[in-house]
This record gives sequence, structure tokens and C-alpha cells, in this order.
Amino acid sequence: MLFCRRGRLPIELTEAGALLQPRAEQILHAVEFAFHEVRSKSSDGRRTTASAVRPVVQLAQELSLDASTPGFPYIHQGGGQLLNSKATFRALAAGIASPVPDGTVTFDRGAAEEYLWALLSADRHAIVKKDFHVAGYGNAILSRTADITPIGAPEVTVVESREALAAHLDRQWGWYSNDDTRPVVVEDYTPDSIPVYAEFRITAEETELFGHGEMLMGPIFNGLVIPAKSADHPGFPRFLEEAYRLCETVRAMGYRGPISVDGIVTPDGPILLNEFNGRVGGSTHINYLAEQLVGADFLRERVLIQRHQWRVPSFQEAVRELAERGLAFDPATRTGVVITSDDSRYGGSVEYCLIATGMAAAERTEEVLSALFA
Repeated sequence: MLFCRRGRLPIELTEAGALLQPRAEQILHAVEFAFHEVRSKSSDGRRTTASAVRPVVQLAQELSLDASTPGFPYIHQGGGQLLNSKATFRALAAGIASPVPDGTVTFDRGAAEEYLWALLSADRHAIVKKDFHVAGYGNAILSRTADITPIGAPEVTVVESREALAAHLDRQWGWYSNDDTRPVVVEDYTPDSIPVYAEFRITAEETELFGHGEMLMGPIFNGLVIPAKSADHPGFPRFLEEAYRLCETVRAMGYRGPISVDGIVTPDGPILLNEFNGRVGGSTHINYLAEQLVGADFLRERVLIQRHQWRVPSFQEAVRELAERGLAFDPATRTGVVITSDDSRYGGSVEYCLIATGMAAAERTEEVLSALFA
């Protein structure tokens, strides 16, 4: 077994079964390489999906897992980058006529300015997306008014004129395009939309729905509500159908594994697909956890709320408070709080998932958790 705490190497190793010391040293070298590669690739201090692929591929090869890993040849030849690219998403979605926001993909700064001004001059709003990034950190919302709430990007940038837009692109185009090495996505932005997702498992034989939910934004990704509260929206079945069709296209390309298809529930219109991520994502471990703790029908039987950052003094104090207040997960009732990730030593927070019988009970538990350690 390998144990790795974030930010701390070397990794503690426990010998198990036929694991021999020379092999253990090889594993440690491979894991250490992958760990430092992933942490060093992001220029703004945040890991990008593209930066994580190569070291993980090399780690699988070092551990001799490549031959037994479904879909490894596809990932080995760069498929991981394709399925985390916002430009590739738009191309595939357009190719099968999926409903997506109006938009364009371009390498050209002038073309981006023309498209952006066409939106802004018509009193629309725009979102500009870096091709590779996570959790909304690579997105920017542009508007001629400050009167909108950013969802899916850190803030709203007000550009009142064509000249202001040109000046903004002069400053930011290098960041948007990774110094003209990646395409830039420009889309029509609909304020007050609700971000949703559907996660699937893709095998050689089939594409299977694994879970769905709503993404909690503040204004960038900070958690999940499972199942999606929008599941009773009349357009939600079609959203699942369109997401499935897109995943079937991805399956034909050779990808195997989890994939999440994101969408937005627009205030007065359809649910639009706007991104995919072919990887273990922010909901994957929560869905697996729910399957084990609740059962295969967790989407029907329970409500889950997952939060990325619960500020706590320490992991031990958080566990103790949950137990003393009767909030810890109880297998008998299949309800309670599970700590799913610990960053208390370095980041002062933990990630939790609360499991409740309904939304009202889940929200009451969240209120209690918010007040703890406040």
C-alpha cells in the first residue's frame, strides 16, 4: 500500500504480498516523479488537466499497468488532452448537433474581438475560456454592465466600448491563448443559469449513467448537490440523452473510464451542454462513495451535498466534533457526514460529503457545519 499526504514526500511504503524492495524503490521513484510533475506545471499555481496527463501515463508504465488498463493506448497517444479540451468539446458537440451555447473557437485575436463585440454590442454577455483549466479559473466573463453575478468564472470584467475590449484583449490574449499555442473559446453567457453535470462510465461494451448533480459555485466550483435539483426540469431527460450521445461518440474514439458532461439550465430556455471532462473528476469519488454507503439507488434514496473547503482547526478536531454532535455517518441510517479529503495541515480545510434523507435535512446539517469552528 502507498500512502501520500499532499505536499509531503517521500511516500511511506508498507510492503504487501509479493511486493519486493527493488520494485518498491521503482514505484517510489515513479510516484515521486508524477507528484512533482503535476505540482510544477501550472503557471498560476493551480494544476491544469493537461499538465497531469503525461506524468500519470508514465506512472502507469512504470508500474506495468499499461497493458491491463482499458483505453490506455488512447490516453498514451494524447487522448487525455483531447477529452479535457474545451475546443475539442465544441467540435464534437457541433458534429453531432448537440445543443450548446452560441460561440466560436479561434486562434486569432482579431476574430475573437469581432465575435465578442458582436455579443456585447447587442447587450449580450460573453464568457472567454482557456482551452485547458479547471474549476472556472481559466474563464473570464465580459459584459458592458456590472449588474450580473459571475457563475463559472472568478469575476465579471466590464468593457463598455470597442476600445475597452481591444485594450482588454491586448492585456489578456497571451493568457487566454497560452501565448498563441492553444485555441480560445468564446461563448454567449446567460446570467443566472444553473450549472449541472451528468457523469458516465465508459467501457468497451457500453456507456452507463453513473450520477448527476448541480455544481455549487461561489463564484467558481465549490461543491456539489446530488442528485441535481433540476432533475424535475422538463428538459432534464433530454440533457441526459444528449450527454449520453456525446459519450457514445467518445467511446467510439477509444476512451475508457469516467467522463463528466457539464451543462447549464438557462432561466427561460433549454439545458445546454457546455463542457466535458474525460477523467476522474470532482464527482467521481463521491458517486463511488455513495454507491458503497447508500447503495446503487443513491440518486433516488438520498441527497448528498459535497463541499471542497470546510475550514477546521485540524482533521482530528473535525472528526471529534462530528462524532460528539451525532453528525458522523451512521451505517444503520445511511446518513451523516463523511470527510473525504484532508488538507487541514497545509490548507486549513477538509472536504466533506453529507448524506441526508432529503434536501431540507441536508440543508439543516450544512447550517450546523457552517457554524462549527466559525
